[in-house]
Amino acid sequence: MLPKVYIEIEPFLVMIWAAVEEFRKECLGFILGYRPTPKDNNFYITAVFPLQSVRRGRKGKALGEVEQTKHGRKRFKEFGKWLEAGRILKIGDFHSHTEYRGILPPAELSGSDKKSMEENEIEIIISISSRKKGKAPWEALSDGRVTGSFGKYNFLFGVHMLEKKIDDGDDRILEQKTVKNTDLLQIVAPSAIKALNRIQLKL
Repeated sequence: MLPKVYIEIEPFLVMIWAAVEEFRKECLGFILGYRPTPKDNNFYITAVFPLQSVRRGRKGKALGEVEQTKHGRKRFKEFGKWLEAGRILKIGDFHSHTEYRGILPPAELSGSDKKSMEENEIEIIISISSRKKGKAPWEALSDGRVTGSFGKYNFLFGVHMLEKKIDDGDDRILEQKTVKNTDLLQIVAPSAIKALNRIQLKL
């Protein structure tokens, strides 16, 4: 059975703002929390933080895919020692896919996204696009993703994890390992969704 991903309101707010602040550019950040255990097959996200030292590739005149800089990775190794000392785990990354010239952003992982993913970690894709008017309620979708709006923006959150393959000695399985396939996990966030909708009603 695939693990579920529990997210509270605070990480949602940080990721929403990170995507809005960098709109039409991709944001990037780390996810902290807890991984599944034999007794509890779930991810728990306790905090997220956006990265400032990032490098972006170019798609035409738009700034495209984003990654951490070499110096940023070096600095994070030192910070990672603090996290380990406090028994805090980095359990994955998040980044946004944004619209470009009116074209809606992809809600799935790109090929480069999959290549950069690590085993036992999750990747949150935040699809953000502009909204002309009205509001969309925050809600959990049947496929496990969460959608809603904030101000002039639409959001779609999806959590992905590398698909685990069992090596039974079949050469075909070994060949498949060169291609990274992913699973879409279910987001569990009833209190966060309720809080986001409550906030939205007041605006």
